[in-house]
Amino acid sequence: MKIRYIIACAVLSLLIWCCLFLLVLKKPLTVGLYYDLFKHKTAHAEKSSAPRFFIIAGSNGFYSHDAGTFEKILNLPATNLSVAVMFPLNYLLERYQSLLKPGDIVYLPLEYSNYSGGSGKSSFGDVYDITIERNFSKLSFKRFYNCFARFDINTLIESAAESTLAAAGVKPLVTVADLTAYGDISSNTEENAKPYTSYIKSIPQATMTFTAADPCIKEFLLRAKNRGITVIGGLPVNFADTVVPEDVQNKIETLFTGNQALFIKAPNRSLYLREDFFDTSYHLKRQAQINHSEIIAREMLKKYPGLFVKK
Repeated sequence: MKIRYIIACAVLSLLIWCCLFLLVLKKPLTVGLYYDLFKHKTAHAEKSSAPRFFIIAGSNGFYSHDAGTFEKILNLPATNLSVAVMFPLNYLLERYQSLLKPGDIVYLPLEYSNYSGGSGKSSFGDVYDITIERNFSKLSFKRFYNCFARFDINTLIESAAESTLAAAGVKPLVTVADLTAYGDISSNTEENAKPYTSYIKSIPQATMTFTAADPCIKEFLLRAKNRGITVIGGLPVNFADTVVPEDVQNKIETLFTGNQALFIKAPNRSLYLREDFFDTSYHLKRQAQINHSEIIAREMLKKYPGLFVKK
């Protein structure tokens, strides 16, 4: 009788835990915001047919590049598909596979972390699918189990806290209202940057390295070439005092050109004064974001004139 009671309690506990996982788990302030961002960006991209111009990266692409500017200069429909570096690159590139069509051009100004030896393997993408889109159909049993195994008391508390704050009117740091129609961030204004001035000045000088590129980059480049999609690599923005050795730049360029893709390098190597940045090293202020996009777009026209129709 005692054993049956223990088994019954164990089964009941598991059922309760499963219900919490399936029905309660959501993080509207730290993860949930990305559902609306993805939806906004994808909807804009789908309004046009190939050839189109896309920007894909982490927040460097989101904050420091302006698709609207690229569209004006390159004379191609453009969308900024970038979100945040917390999403594993393999997840992000895979997510957009069905959106990309032959004739499209993809610009990848990837963060330096993608060249520092990371494999890009993370379950964050799976957690995103479950906590936000409830898209269980996409997940294999193994991936679903991995997500379920990560669901613990801390996650439950965080989910409850975020849900409570959201119900009380607390808004995410970024919402669709902060985006342009092209998917670019537009709230990174001079005025909004003032609270971060001291922090920007305090960030230590950094030296970039190239250990090993995320393997999904090569896979994406070769697959894109086979599908008739042009990929152009580029350097992410950073502080002017950041040390980016010549061999690091060359290795990044070779990764692209050695795998049937193109590469663009701005005269300033995408390095800017700290006063041009919003709240961290990969995030330019709005005007600097537009200026940088103009520089890169004109470099593309200059180096690869056959790809674009000049205005």
